[in-house]
Amino acid sequence: MNYDNRNWKLLGRALETSPYSVPAVNRAQLLDDALALSFEGRLDFGVALAMTRFLLKEDDPVVWMSALRNLQDLYAYVSDDVVRLQLKVIIPKLLCNPLARFLPIDHQLYSN
Repeated sequence: MNYDNRNWKLLGRALETSPYSVPAVNRAQLLDDALALSFEGRLDFGVALAMTRFLLKEDDPVVWMSALRNLQDLYAYVSDDVVRLQLKVIIPKLLCNPLARFLPIDHQLYSN
């Protein structure tokens, strides 16, 4: 599903302020859609990354698995150095979430 940038920003703010008002499977799907659309060039990358802010407090593994799969794909396949640098800054911050310790991700890949 694709919305205009304004609606994506509103969804991102809603997830930040009240994430549990949206069921976990829908939080995962929104994040999946935003990151996939940015990878395809159909959504501004900054808007998609803003959608990840709620992950700092996220405690559902379903949401995290969706996020990590997409973020790792972006990091692996994007050729834009600016975008890669942004990911290299954002991903370690997200990985500070206690749940991230238990997820299958190479933490060294994103270390500075």
